[in-house]
Amino acid sequence: MPYDSSWVEPEQFLTYKGVDVFHTYRDNDINSGQRSCWFTTSETCGEIVCGCDTDKCHHVFDVRCIPVFIASRSYEDNIKAAIDAELLTTSGHKFTS
Repeated sequence: MPYDSSWVEPEQFLTYKGVDVFHTYRDNDINSGQRSCWFTTSETCGEIVCGCDTDKCHHVFDVRCIPVFIASRSYEDNIKAAIDAELLTTSGHKFTS
């Protein structure tokens, strides 16, 4: 069966203080749906494929691993708190994910 494996721009989750945050997708397949807890600060870095030239991608992160994460707060507010604390920047995250 033929299939189309063309690149599709990820959906933006939020922009805050100049930091863009995008959804990631199961197996990097948009048809498989958005990951619920995983996000990226790079349009080209996802769950499987990474656009970085390093061994460890610093763009893809699990929101629950943010050091300032509070479970009663929304993912959006947790990500904004990470940006405020400079744990998440346009260069990626500064925590273990």
